[in-house]
Amino acid sequence: GEQDEVQEAVEVDIRGYVRDWERISEAYRNLQHYTCEECGWTPNSPMQRRFIHVHHIDGNKLNNNEANLKCLCVHCHANVDEHHMHNFSQGYNQSQLQEFETNYYNR
Repeated sequence: GEQDEVQEAVEVDIRGYVRDWERISEAYRNLQHYTCEECGWTPNSPMQRRFIHVHHIDGNKLNNNEANLKCLCVHCHANVDEHHMHNFSQGYNQSQLQEFETNYYNR
């Protein structure tokens, strides 16, 4: 239907995010004062802000409605579900998670 045609017109990058995702993510994290909505962790310095992610609640990276977004520290983001645990078990995500848990995250 018409809805599908609108959806397909959205430009996405190689990871499936909309082109202006960085701007959307930054604005949402700013709105939430870079605080994890799950555990309440908050960065001590601007450098640590990279450990605050924006999670899509419904899993749809094209649904950037504020109600579908959640600020999560990398630890809480990695532990959302099996899919996220897998994503954070390798590559850059894994090294970011390990650095965060080792240096900044007090359970």
